[in-house]
Amino acid sequence: MGNAREYDSFKTQEGEEIYLYQATNYDGEWNDNYARHPIYCPECGNALLRFTSKTSNHCAFLSSMPIPPNPEHNRDCSHRYKPISKRGAREFYNTCNHEQAVDKINACINLLKRRNFIPATGDENNQPHRPHLTVRRLVNGRERRCRLRTRSFYSIYKLEEEDIGFPIVFYGRVYLSVDSLESKSMDHHRFNVIKVHSIYKENRLLQSLYFGDNTINGLEKEHAYLFAMIGVPERNGNYINVKFYNRDYTLYRIEEPDQD
Repeated sequence: MGNAREYDSFKTQEGEEIYLYQATNYDGEWNDNYARHPIYCPECGNALLRFTSKTSNHCAFLSSMPIPPNPEHNRDCSHRYKPISKRGAREFYNTCNHEQAVDKINACINLLKRRNFIPATGDENNQPHRPHLTVRRLVNGRERRCRLRTRSFYSIYKLEEEDIGFPIVFYGRVYLSVDSLESKSMDHHRFNVIKVHSIYKENRLLQSLYFGDNTINGLEKEHAYLFAMIGVPERNGNYINVKFYNRDYTLYRIEEPDQD
């Protein structure tokens, strides 16, 4: 299936980004609005994608062919390369410096921007350029570029058991708020959570992120923000939720969307 799991959105011929759930009906079949037109990689907008409908064995998904490295993608597009392993991702985030980690968050914020991209700061290139979502890893004794895992907040519902413990950069254009809650433990201590809501589908709650004693000032109600964070899926009863990869060192970025 190549890197099918890495696509949770696509670009239209007009350059509009559409999330997969917006383009499928209740049965996981292709919406006629998009079935008649080509769709493209959400990152570079160049490589053609194809849609596979939902079956009893898998959810609907998007894929590109041939299997990466795919020359149809732009040179700097991370989708040219195979996704990193869980072990490789954990090793990268456990050993990289602050600037390198922030670059990966900024790379996802840039996916949501149409202009005024955030330049890279954490690598050896001194010229202003976009941060990349790839890292160099030793694979079978050879150095190769691998794509770090990313996932929009709008496709968290597709997380599976094998994703638990896998560091992922989550991102999206969303509504944000910080709420204070009381624990159910004996001491009834209070803590904050970041609530991530959809700007579509009647403000549906996409995720609640434990935020400890931290807070974010100045968030406006029902105001769309560009939000990205380094997180990790964890099992919570019958559900898979997301938490910050390091609760003591939360890495995230909030940006205002580009003005139309």
